[in-house]
Amino acid sequence: MSEWSSVRVSDEEPGDLVKSCPWSWRVANMLMAVFFALAAYVQINDPDPAIWITVYAIPCLLSSVVAIHFQVQGYFLWRALTVSHLCACICGALYLSTRVSVHVRNGMVHPLEHEEGRELSGLLFVIMWMALLKLVNLKSAKTIQKYLCMGAVTLSLTPFLMWGFYIK
Repeated sequence: MSEWSSVRVSDEEPGDLVKSCPWSWRVANMLMAVFFALAAYVQINDPDPAIWITVYAIPCLLSSVVAIHFQVQGYFLWRALTVSHLCACICGALYLSTRVSVHVRNGMVHPLEHEEGRELSGLLFVIMWMALLKLVNLKSAKTIQKYLCMGAVTLSLTPFLMWGFYIK
């Protein structure tokens, strides 16, 4: 397995976002790693903790590694894990959206009132972050790198702000 960790997809460095604002990219990844670690921790009391701890632990691991050593984004194993987890989360979100839509049709006013709505919102955060992790490595994203940098910082602060409002 260790031979896969050294296989690079290309000889190029990670995307231009990482080169243009490495400190903010690392801070955003650290913040999201903390958020995903906290999200995984609170799943201990969930009826199905193994699924949800895994859902949040994988992005926590990927973001932690990027925050420590951002060149890892060029490795095959990192990219494969990012894409496969993103696809699995999209499938889960599609399933949960059908469950939430049933609740909405039955008169539910606020989707976060039921567990499926909260699970869906968590999956949407994971999907947005994993998509951003994948997007920063694309060469076509070079023209929008400033917006990606601002989006990464904003997205990394959003869960903490929402959690603060939810606790109140």
